[in-house]
Amino acid sequence: MIIFSDFCEGLRDLLSHLHDPAYTPTPGLKEALGRASRTENADLGALIVRAIQELKPDADTPADSRAWRFYQILTFRYLQHLSQEETAEYLALSVRHLAREQAQAVEVLASRLWTEPLAAPAVAASAQMAGGTTPVDAWHLQVEKELASLREYTATPLIDMGQVLRGAAEIAAVLAARRGVTLKLGPVEPDIEVDVHSSIMHQILVATITYLLRSMTEGWIELSAQKAAGHVNVTVAGAPLVPAPPPADWLGRELLASLGGDISYLSQGDEFALRISVPLVHKARVLVIDDNQDLVHFYRRCVAGTAYELVSVPVGSRTFENIETVRPDAIVLDLMLPDVDGWELLAQLHEHHLSRDIPVVVCSVVGEEELALALGAVACLRKPVQCQQLIQALNQGLRSRAATGDSPAFEHNTAAC
Repeated sequence: MIIFSDFCEGLRDLLSHLHDPAYTPTPGLKEALGRASRTENADLGALIVRAIQELKPDADTPADSRAWRFYQILTFRYLQHLSQEETAEYLALSVRHLAREQAQAVEVLASRLWTEPLAAPAVAASAQMAGGTTPVDAWHLQVEKELASLREYTATPLIDMGQVLRGAAEIAAVLAARRGVTLKLGPVEPDIEVDVHSSIMHQILVATITYLLRSMTEGWIELSAQKAAGHVNVTVAGAPLVPAPPPADWLGRELLASLGGDISYLSQGDEFALRISVPLVHKARVLVIDDNQDLVHFYRRCVAGTAYELVSVPVGSRTFENIETVRPDAIVLDLMLPDVDGWELLAQLHEHHLSRDIPVVVCSVVGEEELALALGAVACLRKPVQCQQLIQALNQGLRSRAATGDSPAFEHNTAAC
């Protein structure tokens, strides 16, 4: 019988190998997790994902609570595969502070698994609630929920396609070796940045490679990437010939559909190629009106590596000239400016023909959320602002603008003072 301290240690090890198909947990850990799932032969990866999702706090739980932070840390680190540095940046924590909080979050997860059996699997619950929904339909619904959860707290970070291809190849290499297949990287065009979350792109590639490997017992697979007219084409080529993926019920295709991407299958002789097309990044320009340069520098750090780019001005008197020049997709406004009254400027932005369709996020030490929203702001953040709050508010603003047809769609989550 495994004791709790050993269970915690084993769980940490499992989390660090959550997506490694060759990883084998200790018998004691497997038995304990089987009890938590009430299943002898539980899929441990799916079990951990479900356990983390069950830790998600209720909507009325304060956004700055430890419950939310622990849930976010577990999601970012183990479900979205973000590094400690990336997670610390999103949550506005130091790496050292994050390490402490991450250890505590894992202990909370361990305690949850140790003391309480998990609820019924989400797919089964979805099917039951739908009154006869087929397993395939329930699976589609679950994929949609996973994607929504993934985007809930972050903007889409820009990723380096070469790095993602290498990471997917390293993961799939274990299965490739078992199949006698050589997995290699081909040419990757430099400076490719796609408007896709790195975790989603990683899963698309892994799903594609493993799908092909299941039909191979020898041969080779090569990954390459090139830009093409607003898209990047990732080619997964190989031999000997294998069947094309089914038109539906395949994870790679489901994920691509969520991104507006596409996939095609080509063959010539005994060689095949799956071509995955995803959009190149669209940069959303944000005009920051704030005289505090330290905060402006902080905002730049918050959006570094995302689809946002900042242009800042320290005064509000020439706001509409700046709007004509910058053509921003969103505005971040401080209410305490040295030359104009921020409230009056907010009202003018809502009424002026140049800016009435541009979402405005208020960031100020002043509260008055209700007034800010009444005057046209899409969100109101009280300083000091956390990176996550800023990203959520910008997502919200761009999403609201996209609903009018003026801008590409962005996922959002409401952020308020």
